[in-house]
Amino acid sequence: MHLVRKRVCSPDQENIKRLYDKYFSKNYDQHMRATNHYVTMQKIMRQLRSYFNGRILDPTCGTGEALKMLLDMFGADARLLIGNDFSDGMLAHARIKLRNSGTLLTTFDAEDVRLASATIGTVFCSYTFHWFTDKERVAQEFRRVLVPEGTLISLEEFPLLINGSKHMPRDVKKMIANTVGKTKLNGLDELIRIFRSTGLVFVDLVIEKIDDNHDMYGLVFKRV
Repeated sequence: MHLVRKRVCSPDQENIKRLYDKYFSKNYDQHMRATNHYVTMQKIMRQLRSYFNGRILDPTCGTGEALKMLLDMFGADARLLIGNDFSDGMLAHARIKLRNSGTLLTTFDAEDVRLASATIGTVFCSYTFHWFTDKERVAQEFRRVLVPEGTLISLEEFPLLINGSKHMPRDVKKMIANTVGKTKLNGLDELIRIFRSTGLVFVDLVIEKIDDNHDMYGLVFKRV
C-alpha cells in the first residue's frame, strides 16, 4: 500500500480533520458497530452490488471498514480498490485492516481529487456529504474521475443524528453537533440536486432502517 500526501486544507476542513484525527479515530469503529451503522451499510452494499464496476474509489474511506466489505464482496479484485481519507488518524486504522490486501491508500482533499479524469469505474462514498463545506465542488470532482457510464454510489443517513453511544464521549458529541451544524445536508432532495447539477443521472435508491429514529439511503448515479 502507498500513501500520497495531500494539499493544505481550508480552516473549516482543518477543524473537521482535527475532529477525526483526535477523537473519531480512537472509537469510530466501536461507535458505528454499536449504533447499527455498519451492518446497515453492508445490507445496502449487497443490494447495490451490481452497480460496482471497474476500479473502485472510496474517497473518504475512514478506518477502511467499507473497503473490507468490498474485499469480501469481490475477493481477488482487491487490486482494483483505492481508499482515500484526509485524516491520518483514520487511515492508520485502514492501513492495519488492509495490509497485504493489495489495496492502494492515498490521502488528499475530496475537493481536489488527485486522480486523472475518466479513470474510475465506481466512486463509492458513505457518511460524507454531511461534512463537506463545498458539496458542489466535491460532486464535480467525483464526476470528473468517473469513466463514461461510470457509477457514483453514495450512502447517507437522514435525519443525521448525533445520538452517540458509550463509545462517544459527551464533549465529542457536542463538538460534532457544533461542526456538522454548519455543513449538514437539509435532506435527501438536496443531495440528489447536488449530484444532478453535475450532469450525473439518478438511477436507483435503496433505503434501510438504522434504528427507529433514522434510515440509511443508498443512492446510485451514472455518468452518461
